[in-house]
Amino acid sequence: MLDPNGRSLYTSLLTPPPGYSLDQALGTTFSLDIPTLLTIPVHLSLLGAERRDDGIAVYESVRRTMDRVTLYLQRGQMRAPKAGNHLFGLLEPCMVEVEPAGDGVFHPKVWVLRFRPDEGVREPPLLRVAILSRNVTDDRSWDLSLQLDGELGDESIEANRPLARLLEALPGLAVREVDAGRRAQARELARDLMACKFALPHGAETLEFSVPGLPGERWEPEKSDRLAVISPFLKDAALGRLAGASRGPVALVSRPEELQQVSPDVCGAFDGCYVLHEAAETEDNEGEIDHDTRGLHAKAWISERGTRTSITLGSANVTDAALLAQQNLEVIATLKGPRRKLGGIDDLLGEKGLGGVLQRWEPGERAAHEDAELVRARERLERARAELARGGLRVVCEAGSSEDMWRCWLVGQVELPESVNCRVWPVSRSPSDAVALGAGGDAGRSELPYGGVAYLTGVIAFELTDPAADHELRFALNLPIEGLPAEDREAAILRAVVENRDGFLRYLMLLLANDDAAAGAFIPMAGSGHGHWQRAVLDELPLLEEMTRCYSREPERLRDIAEMIERLQGRLGTSDLVPPEFEALWRTYQEAMEHRDGRD
Repeated sequence: MLDPNGRSLYTSLLTPPPGYSLDQALGTTFSLDIPTLLTIPVHLSLLGAERRDDGIAVYESVRRTMDRVTLYLQRGQMRAPKAGNHLFGLLEPCMVEVEPAGDGVFHPKVWVLRFRPDEGVREPPLLRVAILSRNVTDDRSWDLSLQLDGELGDESIEANRPLARLLEALPGLAVREVDAGRRAQARELARDLMACKFALPHGAETLEFSVPGLPGERWEPEKSDRLAVISPFLKDAALGRLAGASRGPVALVSRPEELQQVSPDVCGAFDGCYVLHEAAETEDNEGEIDHDTRGLHAKAWISERGTRTSITLGSANVTDAALLAQQNLEVIATLKGPRRKLGGIDDLLGEKGLGGVLQRWEPGERAAHEDAELVRARERLERARAELARGGLRVVCEAGSSEDMWRCWLVGQVELPESVNCRVWPVSRSPSDAVALGAGGDAGRSELPYGGVAYLTGVIAFELTDPAADHELRFALNLPIEGLPAEDREAAILRAVVENRDGFLRYLMLLLANDDAAAGAFIPMAGSGHGHWQRAVLDELPLLEEMTRCYSREPERLRDIAEMIERLQGRLGTSDLVPPEFEALWRTYQEAMEHRDGRD
């Protein structure tokens, strides 16, 4: 049953099991924090999760994994970062914005990952599915997750078909053309899902997936003797539908402000309504439309019939769009088993379940309606967001007189509500660099802050304000970019991350050791920086031993080093980031590799 003490970090769901390495990863989310996405490659590549704030480890993790990672998200729901980072540009290919047909939103929260056994490990490939209630954000709300691991077999598992159909459909929902590699990834993982037999959690005998909102897919509540519902967002009709399928609605767990808006008749159908105790609330934000809410974000309903229990969890709130009209695209999973093993509603509400963090909610005075003008102002901001998201905007780059003088324009005309003001900036830059939409150019061309090639990106942040609104609305879009020198940009980002010769040595040892923690053991604690680097630093490192080991056993690591040096040196063929003493040592191994490759 659901245990508040059995907590799991989001990233632990994505970390490869011992003896395995990431092969492919596909995820879906409604909203996205770009800095959170930037940390995911560190866990997928096993490069020392404790160093996720180390630019070198993050850069190398992105380089290793992001051609195998794809995240699909609702267009217009990427949050604008609070601070700029030139590494954000490297994430462009893996962030695929989608928009389902009709009036619903793209709301599933699921990861499908394929792991390959490491060399020398005699095990079959492993498939992992994580069904979540949370988005790819840094929030600390109360959420639920279901992790399922399984091996690929020869038989088709019909119960997995709804999830496989979702994966097959994803590239077709994208607002821009998805490249061939990522289309193939979706097809392959869908095929693997159909052949995967998952190990079920303790007490569960069966597993069912459902994808409401997918054409031809509908979910209906089963008849039950008792029912408990957990949902942060509620609507009368949907809640009444769930409660009406049960002879005994026992408990409704939600947020106080949502329970306050539910009809007394619908709310009164449950024996008790509960909210998180104040001590269990978090101060972090998490919401479906913006990030100004907090606390409960888990979604589940538990039903009992006879001696059996069903637990349904996933992305769907108990709202009309999710469960009645089923306009939203959602993912839910249902586990079934005997109550004596799987647990039941009494276990959920008991001290070993959520009982210790819940308190009974009693209705009070209904909140006064918001000021009508404030409501209209917020609607204008949302309308402006939609216009910008669907406005066909693109970014155009042009080289200036030097590498540090690239110019960029946001191109395209969008009609915004008259009272709405808009500022824009690349997410690689600070929000303080924002310019007004339409500034510094002809009609339909907004000149963005200029700078070096490392800061070029098609991910553009928007800030919308309305004099009558009580908040600003910030979001980002992953726009098409023209004139981008992709290879030069990656090399420039690498040079900015490495920064000095100490950084070069740390990166070098990371490539040799293949583990950030192991690499850290080789690096002297005192950094000498760019200007005072000495031969003694090189002498302190076991470079000769490590490079000889790699040459004999793992020559691909030396090829990674060759690529790194080539990117650092660029067209000039030299870089003051690479110590001359190392260059002399490197030439020896380079010649040996060329000789061996020629001989082979």
